[in-house]
Amino acid sequence: MLRHRTGNLVTTVALLMHPKLRGHVTTMFVLSLCVSDLLFCSINLPLTANRYIQQHWGLGPSLCQMFAFIFYGNEAVSLLSMVAITINRTKPRHQRGFSPQYPIVVTHHVHGRRTPPDYPLP
Repeated sequence: MLRHRTGNLVTTVALLMHPKLRGHVTTMFVLSLCVSDLLFCSINLPLTANRYIQQHWGLGPSLCQMFAFIFYGNEAVSLLSMVAITINRTKPRHQRGFSPQYPIVVTHHVHGRRTPPDYPLP
């Protein structure tokens, strides 16, 4: 888990610190993917390991609900980021790809959609 967190953190810092890369449209989608994976490795993996070792969820219903919210939210953000990267990379070179503002709007929209469910736990 530490290796994954370190790798995602180093990638995030490297992409943010390199001015030439910040101008690329794909960089925002890769940053979104890195942040999503960093959250997954920092929050979901330790809780999953705890549940696996204890063989039951012993951390309470509130944390159970937040675990599911973060797990599925990160899954959605990761998949949508990979789809956006793929679409941007498969466009022919002579066609214009996404505009520089597009990744900011999409990333904000995808991360903004992650709101906790307001239904009660069973």
